[in-house]
Amino acid sequence: MMEAMHVPLEAVMTADVVRSSLLPEAVFAGLASRIETMAREGGALDFNGFHKGNDAFQCRIPDAREGLRLALRMRTAAIGIGGTAEGVPVTDLRVSLGIGPVAGGPPREGRDLGAAWVLSGRGMETLKRGERRMWLEGTDAKANIALEAISRLVDHLFMKLTVKQAEVLGLLLEGLTQTEVAQRLSKSQSTVSSHVQAVGWREVDAALRLYAAAVSTSAG
Repeated sequence: MMEAMHVPLEAVMTADVVRSSLLPEAVFAGLASRIETMAREGGALDFNGFHKGNDAFQCRIPDAREGLRLALRMRTAAIGIGGTAEGVPVTDLRVSLGIGPVAGGPPREGRDLGAAWVLSGRGMETLKRGERRMWLEGTDAKANIALEAISRLVDHLFMKLTVKQAEVLGLLLEGLTQTEVAQRLSKSQSTVSSHVQAVGWREVDAALRLYAAAVSTSAG
């Protein structure tokens, strides 16, 4: 009996910059460049966006298990770009991750893109109608229960971040230890530890592991 062919799951990210009109042109250009660099260094393919001042972009991540970490790194970059005197961020990213099979190459009219592209775009339309800024959806109904809980938890934590906390969290998401973060930012260990506790790093780290497990389950 022939075994069913295993189709690897990818993640497609659709995102836009929240309140981008409040950013000076040079600041927005710097953020766009940083996000594109993150995508490339994170292994993303088919990056497309930020054309002629447009504040949206798409890309696909061949290993869907890495999709959430990359999305959160990009969100910390946006949140950490600057804020008010009280440290309240000026901007953020709205991110939808669709998880599923992908037809290779960038989207083109008239071709079957695969489920991940469809789910990602549909999720972004849902986000634009509400207050949430994170959407995770795959093709497996059971996994989607976990993905929904994960997206809501992460969103709750990120919506409370200050600019300084986003800077610390971004480095932790890169894989740095607290000691390395303190050295990179020229901050005391106690200051960094205080930020780590405030951002809910243990919860974020747990969410990343649960996300990877849910995606792996979907892949069968």
